[in-house]
Amino acid sequence: MSPFGALYYTDCLPGQGLGGGAGFQFQARSEHLDDDVERAVTRAGLYEVPPRWMRERRPVDSYPLSLAHLALDDGGGWMTAAGRYLGQEANGHRDGNQFTHAVVTRDVRSYALVRPAQFWAAPWWSDTPAPTTTCPPVPANPTPGPWTTEAVRDHVRRSPGRLTALVSALGALRGPSRRRVLLVTDDASEAACWIAAGTLLLDRRRALAVGFKIFVLDPDRSPHDVLAVHPDWSAPFERNGGYLVLDLRSSEVPDVETSDDARFWVPRFLAGDPLDVVDAVELAGQLAREIDAAGSLPGAVERGLASLAVGVDDDLPPAELRAVAERLELARGSALDLLGAPALGALAQRSGDAEALRCLDTAVTRRAGLSQAEELGWADVAADVRRRLFLLEVDAAGRGVPAERLPLLPTGHDGTERSRLERLPAPEALALADRHGVDPSDETVERFVVGWADHPRDDARAREWRSRPRVLDALYRELDRRLRVDDRAARTATDVAEFWWSRPEELWRSIPVLGAVSEPPGVSRLDLAVARAAFRAGGEARGTALARIAGEAGASRPDVDPWTLTWDLVLGRGQVGSREVRRFLQVVPPDARSEALATVAYASLLVAPGFDDDARTALALLESAGWPPQHFGHAYPPDDPEIAVVVDALRAGTRLDRAEDLGHHLARARRGPTATDQRRLWQALVAGSPALGGRVLRACGPNVVRERTVVPLLLQRARAEGTRVGDPGAVAVLFTLAVLDRRGRSEYGDALLTDLAGPVRGLGDVGLRAVHRRLLDDPERPADDAVPERWRQWAGSLAAPSRATTPRAAAPDGSRPPPADHPEKRPRKPFLPWRRS
Repeated sequence: MSPFGALYYTDCLPGQGLGGGAGFQFQARSEHLDDDVERAVTRAGLYEVPPRWMRERRPVDSYPLSLAHLALDDGGGWMTAAGRYLGQEANGHRDGNQFTHAVVTRDVRSYALVRPAQFWAAPWWSDTPAPTTTCPPVPANPTPGPWTTEAVRDHVRRSPGRLTALVSALGALRGPSRRRVLLVTDDASEAACWIAAGTLLLDRRRALAVGFKIFVLDPDRSPHDVLAVHPDWSAPFERNGGYLVLDLRSSEVPDVETSDDARFWVPRFLAGDPLDVVDAVELAGQLAREIDAAGSLPGAVERGLASLAVGVDDDLPPAELRAVAERLELARGSALDLLGAPALGALAQRSGDAEALRCLDTAVTRRAGLSQAEELGWADVAADVRRRLFLLEVDAAGRGVPAERLPLLPTGHDGTERSRLERLPAPEALALADRHGVDPSDETVERFVVGWADHPRDDARAREWRSRPRVLDALYRELDRRLRVDDRAARTATDVAEFWWSRPEELWRSIPVLGAVSEPPGVSRLDLAVARAAFRAGGEARGTALARIAGEAGASRPDVDPWTLTWDLVLGRGQVGSREVRRFLQVVPPDARSEALATVAYASLLVAPGFDDDARTALALLESAGWPPQHFGHAYPPDDPEIAVVVDALRAGTRLDRAEDLGHHLARARRGPTATDQRRLWQALVAGSPALGGRVLRACGPNVVRERTVVPLLLQRARAEGTRVGDPGAVAVLFTLAVLDRRGRSEYGDALLTDLAGPVRGLGDVGLRAVHRRLLDDPERPADDAVPERWRQWAGSLAAPSRATTPRAAAPDGSRPPPADHPEKRPRKPFLPWRRS
């Protein structure tokens, strides 16, 4: 609580004031006050001397005292000032001198529960200049003047209507229907009493926001909300419709809409203990601010609670209990502490509404966790509120259980809650147990699990209950039991495969689900059902599930290969398709692909229909592990019949007119031929007629077999590697294909020539002549075929020197591609019609 800073204003002799010269100025001020404060006092706090009274030379003691109050412009403090008329100026030559003493604070607590209007004629006001330009501060919570709270109540008791109108008007000053209040009186003390009465029925922050001044010469130019005006000059302003006029000399009361604050507090203030009422008013304001930090005004809930807590009222109407509880749920802890645990306990005892008790439970549970909760009564109140709420929700469980989980209480629960839950249906019982933190009985859990196992797709049961670990453990044991019962095993296995393996938990991560099984096979039936579902699902689930089965099964049967045992447990001992073989082998670590596992894998591959991509991948995995089919005496995989047709025809020296038919056979060959088929195919192509081989590949078309198998194999044979020279037969076939492709699809022919240029350069003169002889002496070459001549030109262009840094090989038709920097090779710029050259 900070003291008030002080300022003195009067007419000064030279050197007497803060300005240094003579005349009206601030004569002294406390430390830490600045010029902004001086400007605020000058604008709203100085004594106003009536000029007409000065001309009439009225006695000094006939001039009334003044009192002014206003919030500072920045909204962070308040100024209150008292003044009096002194008569002659400091030099003694003229009348008009006055003295104003102002106090300033930025700490709302400095006023305590005293309203600024009660500072009227307080004994600590100064009316003489300070000896120096520094004046002492005024202590916080200063003594009021004659208008104490009891004196104010006694004085205004005879005019309840006027007080109601004034409180209503003051409460509306910050609203859209704001009208400033004009108090007409020739008694400044009377004005101070009524202003004090009106602001005592507003909480402190709202009261301090009400600016007032006694007396004001020109209300129109004053920034204050309440203005006391002397009858000598009030007439023009009374006729101004912008003011609410209260003539304190008469008993008339202006027509003002009565506010809720006035309707509630005025009768209690006039009839009861005024100090208790002021305390309740302040508490209501604090409750409103604690609930809404933005500055919500007190409502019926806050007023009722405050009057109940302070003792102004003894009870709260039942109709308001739910609204009160809802507000308390949002209240801050400090507001609840102001009310106290007994007040909230009394509210709970009066309430039979579950929603009201839920709100009260939220409020009191927060306080029950404090270190002194037991001494302050919060622990007992919280336990009582929770018990009442539980009983109401048990009775209403058939209509649904709220999903929100209540915080656990330090005091825990007794056995009565569990016994009441056993009378409810299992889902509602567990939901209510979770909500209230009650540990359900085993019988309740078992009832719930049986129903859930019968209806696995009832997702509403898979909530994050506190008893969830117990419920899931019981559920999995029930599923495992059903997998062992003949009439339920098939249905349960289907449910596991469709649902339980991944919901409500990813069980494939938890194998062994029920813990380690000591007897073979080391895993439960539930584990196997989950693993089979994960195997079908693929991805991470497949690998994780099989690895866990292998680990557990291997531990129980150390004499058996764990992955072979896993195959038997998950896939069974019968034959499976190539896809299942491939999927299983892919998740087995490379160093765990044993001979025993390869044996069972080949047992399925050998009887699988055809040799598809899955079988090819499975074979590659087995061969990479060192278990080719020949190791077991298997002739696997079978030859491709389409490739066999092509190879046999090429070896037999088929005529050129069969090239298109053979090309179609090659196009129908399996993707990724076996190594044997690849070897037989390239050998037949290299040894046969280049014209025939090129046309067969041309008729096959640029498909996967040609582009990813045959052409790469021939390019490999054409390329010199180590001591092996390039094969002229492979070059001759590829060159023939490139020439043929350029006639229809030039991009394929050009690409092939680019790939062929490197191997051709490595042939040397002997190799180049050999290719030319193969092309020229080909018995199947048509008479008009110019392939040998084009070979001579193209190969010669590769060997001839060029002025370019990088040789540019000529195409088979004799043309050369343009250099990289040639305009034809540069990307064309788009035509932009708005761009001018």
